Amino acid sequence: MFFLIAVAVSVCALSPKTSVHAETITTATTTYSLPDFKITNASFSTENILASNGLPMTNITLSVFFKNIVTSSDVTSTPIKISANGIAAGKLYGGLVETDAGTIITPDKEYQKNFSNIASFPTGQLFDGNFIFGIDKEVRDYLPGYNSINNIKESNEDNNIFTLVVTTNGLSSSSKPDLYVKDIIIEQGGEVTNPKIGKATIKIIYSNLSSAQYVGQIQTHNNFLDAKNFLKIDNLGNVSQPVLFPDQAHPLFGANTFVEYYTGTFLKAGTTSLETEVDFGNNISEVNETNNKLAKVITVVAAPVVVASTTPTKKNSKTEQVGKERFFIIYKRVPDMSDAKDNKAVMTIAYNQPQPKTKINSKAETGAIAKFKIIHKHKPTTTLDWSEVRALAYSGALIKKDSDNDGLDDAYEKKLGTNPKIADTDGDGHNDGVEVLKGYDPLKK
Repeated sequence: MFFLIAVAVSVCALSPKTSVHAETITTATTTYSLPDFKITNASFSTENILASNGLPMTNITLSVFFKNIVTSSDVTSTPIKISANGIAAGKLYGGLVETDAGTIITPDKEYQKNFSNIASFPTGQLFDGNFIFGIDKEVRDYLPGYNSINNIKESNEDNNIFTLVVTTNGLSSSSKPDLYVKDIIIEQGGEVTNPKIGKATIKIIYSNLSSAQYVGQIQTHNNFLDAKNFLKIDNLGNVSQPVLFPDQAHPLFGANTFVEYYTGTFLKAGTTSLETEVDFGNNISEVNETNNKLAKVITVVAAPVVVASTTPTKKNSKTEQVGKERFFIIYKRVPDMSDAKDNKAVMTIAYNQPQPKTKINSKAETGAIAKFKIIHKHKPTTTLDWSEVRALAYSGALIKKDSDNDGLDDAYEKKLGTNPKIADTDGDGHNDGVEVLKGYDPLKK
């Protein structure tokens, strides 16, 4: 932030002087002139910061320029104290600084000392007042703990006061920021113009068209949350509020940009408008108050529906064997792979084949989950578990009559030529169903 500053300075003398005079002191060996310290000028600078409560504040640093105006005097190494006192914006400010120990003050050479952060006030507030400075003189005698200073004998003790009158008339156009929304970008694995239904990131780029810097809280607002199901994410991946905090290390100059990220999901296809605003509530005085909003119309397109084939592109005998064994647990029998329903159940389990979205039956799936829990004594959790649920819900396979309880239903035993009333047709000690499930011939010992 910059200020328009009208500065009037005056040297307040305690008694009238018409000229600088040089009083001399003579010792046994040396004759020299006494110094005469005078404040030649004063100024102040500002720094915009964020206070601990997050509000933008402006700190003032006073700069005092002084010299020994008696050119014939000796150099001075005694530390010189400089005091400051003022009332500005209805508050009392003051401070005391001194030259560093050992500093040599050469006659007629100008020196500078600063009162850093002597005053602080809300950014943008009108600030005016008087600051009085004293060199080798205390200007805060009325405050407890401060005594008059007169450590150095001078040729003139009456010209040590300097007054700086400061008036800030708000912000001029050249010192105001001009915040605007530069762009709204959608990313889905890269920048896209028309996103698909699904997860995405919306990136908002803000900038400042003015050459004046801005440091402080900037409120933003958009329709991403209410209308689009998107939340702002900070650089740690946490959900945060839509507020920007340009800091002193990264003020918002014209060349700077600030970015907000929102992550979420586009839920349906169609044309929609993404709308955002910077300086929501118009809390910041700007060059242009009409360019804080941006709306971007986009078209969300439906992603193509991929319907899984009932036949895998590449078969695996071990994978299918797992499907057959899980089928055996569910239906208490060996699957007949020539039967379309049994085959579908095994393939669904083995290859985790999804049901086409157009044919999903929530009622059938609820019933299948209940059957799964009865069979396995637990809820479905793994991918294989849910494959079983789909097989139960959609394959149409059933538990069939098995007269000898060997794991082969009676109709399948007739196909194979085994005896539906004898569990071990070939008498080798292994049930017919187990032999078929493991790939052996139930008719050979």
